[in-house]
Amino acid sequence: MKLAVRKRKIGNIPVLEVVPEEMIYEPLPLIIYYHGWQTSKELVLTQGRKLAREGFRVVLPDAANHGE
Repeated sequence: MKLAVRKRKIGNIPVLEVVPEEMIYEPLPLIIYYHGWQTSKELVLTQGRKLAREGFRVVLPDAANHGE
């Protein structure tokens, strides 16, 4: 399954959105996967991809002062 990884901003928060490419415009169950201390959205992308392969839309936000 091919996945789309899109860099976006929600308000002023940088996020990565991971979704199965063929379902990019379909409504899907949503998971907001918030990373832990001393990491960034890019470091949890592997987990986001695993969840997206199960049919979820996954949003990986950066915490304030972490990442971008």
